[in-house]
Amino acid sequence: MLEKHLEILEFNKVLELLEDKAAFEETKLKIKMLRPCTCFAEAQKLQEQSLCAQTLILRYAEPELISFGTLSPILCRVSGGAVLAPKDLLSINMLLKTVQNLVVWSKNFADLDVALTRYFNELRPLKALSATIDTAIISVDEISSAASGALNDVRSRIANTKEQIRGTLEEFVRSSANQKYLQESIVTVRNNRFVVLVKSECRNEVKGLIHDTSASGSTLFVEPVGIVQQNNRLRMLLVEEHKEIERILQALSEQVCEQLENIQNNHRLLIFLDVILAKARLAISMDGLSPKLTEDGIIDLKKARHPLLPKGEAVPIDICVGGDFSLLVITGPNTGGKTVTLKTVGLLSLMAMSGLLIPVGEDSVVSFFDHVLADIGDEQSIEQSLSTFSGHIKNIVDIFEVADGKSLVLLDELGAGTDPVEGAALAIAILEELRARGCRAIATTHYTELKTYALVNSGVENGSCEFDIKTLQPTYKLSIGVPGRSNAFAIAQRLGFDAKLIAVAKTNLDESSVVFENVLHELNEIKGDLQEQVAQNQQLKKHLNAEHADIQGQKRALREQEEKLVAEFMTQAEPLLQLIEDSFDTVAAEIREIKQTENINELERLRNRVRGDLAVCRKFCESKKNSTALQGSKEPLKKGDLVLIESLQKEGILVDMPNRDGVVTVRSGNMVTKLKISQLKRIEKPRIQSVMPRVGKKFTASRGVKNELKLLGLSVDEALTELDRFVDDAVLAGLHSLWIVHGKGTGKLRAAVHEYLRSCAVVKSFRLGRFGEGEDGVTIVDV
Repeated sequence: MLEKHLEILEFNKVLELLEDKAAFEETKLKIKMLRPCTCFAEAQKLQEQSLCAQTLILRYAEPELISFGTLSPILCRVSGGAVLAPKDLLSINMLLKTVQNLVVWSKNFADLDVALTRYFNELRPLKALSATIDTAIISVDEISSAASGALNDVRSRIANTKEQIRGTLEEFVRSSANQKYLQESIVTVRNNRFVVLVKSECRNEVKGLIHDTSASGSTLFVEPVGIVQQNNRLRMLLVEEHKEIERILQALSEQVCEQLENIQNNHRLLIFLDVILAKARLAISMDGLSPKLTEDGIIDLKKARHPLLPKGEAVPIDICVGGDFSLLVITGPNTGGKTVTLKTVGLLSLMAMSGLLIPVGEDSVVSFFDHVLADIGDEQSIEQSLSTFSGHIKNIVDIFEVADGKSLVLLDELGAGTDPVEGAALAIAILEELRARGCRAIATTHYTELKTYALVNSGVENGSCEFDIKTLQPTYKLSIGVPGRSNAFAIAQRLGFDAKLIAVAKTNLDESSVVFENVLHELNEIKGDLQEQVAQNQQLKKHLNAEHADIQGQKRALREQEEKLVAEFMTQAEPLLQLIEDSFDTVAAEIREIKQTENINELERLRNRVRGDLAVCRKFCESKKNSTALQGSKEPLKKGDLVLIESLQKEGILVDMPNRDGVVTVRSGNMVTKLKISQLKRIEKPRIQSVMPRVGKKFTASRGVKNELKLLGLSVDEALTELDRFVDDAVLAGLHSLWIVHGKGTGKLRAAVHEYLRSCAVVKSFRLGRFGEGEDGVTIVDV
């Protein structure tokens, strides 16, 4: 890809935006060298990686990346056996911590087979080395005493020696005999040796070594002779400390060297991944998408925006070339967006070929080209004695040297800057040559001859940047299929040009030009009306589709509700039917045993009748299973309705109608409470007993069966008989929650009740009452 054309299309400015999204300095250097791929497969791979990174960031947020400076020179020195400074080791440690952060982040998608998985898997955290550096180095100029036992020991001795020296000197400066010789009664340090401040005129009164003088010369920094040996000992300890630090740095450098291959690989992967993550960050900032990348020369951009223009200012355009036509001639007014359109197509193509996501709508298509060639802008050059026309021609000559069937050519103001007749003829010849070579080309112009050329030649299409005649303002929208008008008179009028002069200018137009422009005007008006109608139809279609989707959703919801109600009904009915069926044979056997001397045929007739009744019940259940009649009741609640207290998940009876505040009284067992009617839900029970003929007193569902049984004052045998009858009636009545009041007493009756409930097949669970429910004196049963 020729650098000149990249510069014309401002590809370097996109790279500057990309640099701002990079986390590492070395990444920015790599981005400066980024160029469009020369291989289609490589471009596809880069697109996939960028899209993957964008998806991961949007789903899992960004990983924490710690800048580690420029690491390449440091790693180079390590490979040569150099001892690294603390600053260098800290840089390496920051790289390792960044690797650790990325490894942790990649665990979010460890089970997914994404385009970047293998790169994250190649990272080596080297936690042991990182921990060693953390322990040893505090900052760029400080080594931790924990780095080694020897360093900790020598620093302890240094601290003790300094304390001794300071104590000796403080005693010296406090002495009344010495204070008259001292400038100030303080202890300080010069050249790592402790000194006192002596007046210059008293230099002979204080015996010692002079290490420095003040700027004025009035003060001498003197090391008293009495602490010379102590200072010498301190100096030796400092030398020992320095040697130990050098040894520690040497050891750390050797550990780094041992892991040099892993560190270099980590460094390479971090730069590589940071480039991809920077592309993803840039895509997110400009709402970029991954276009479909092809090799067939077709460009089909939908809602494309120029990436260097602010999102709120750029007008999205739809543009295509390379399908039904290979050349597109764009006309329209100045400042109408023709040049921006050229740059948008060219720059988005370069970005897509570089693995960058681009600001376009879904289903956009970009073709891979060997060359993207552009002649845009004023090429005047005083130094090279080039006029505007000469500059354009020179660029086109250069373009013809490389243009072929795998080239995208963008020409701005083709044929301008010279005699219009000759310029138009030359422009047509240029387009013909590009068409003959199989190029995909987009050219902008004001020449009527080029509009006509596009109308009469296959493979060439007109396009126009729209202009609103009413507001005398460009809309910056692109239309394909209709040539545009230059609207020079309208623009001149908008800019304040004399209306009389405009009228005179119109009389000077060639008649054929006037006719052509009028036809264009009528075509544009017709097209505007059609576009408005299409927009209305699309809006209507969208509304109808929304209504259709809403209706379908309602139908699905009704079906699901129906299925749920049927399933609930069958769940409730089947156990009841099974219980009745199991009981009939037992009842018949008992009757046969008790009345052996009576008419057995009559007994069998009764048994057959019972089985017929069961068949009726079965038929009822099957009909309900296939029926749509089971719907939730929408009738208002009324006194006596069975309701569910949703907050407690308990059943109750509605005692009265709601007052003006919507509050009702509900009785649930022994508990009576006030509740909002919105907290209640009607319980609809299938009325199986209404279709069941009576087969005997014991098996007839009692009307008005209560859900509470009081056993107080009864013996155990009497209580169990009543309890057995109560449970049967409750099951037949469709009740689910039963209250058995047995009292507390000695607990004998309660134990017998519980023993019966454990052996009863229809009992799902039971429990003692809670506070407010009767506690140990009540058992609550679910059947």
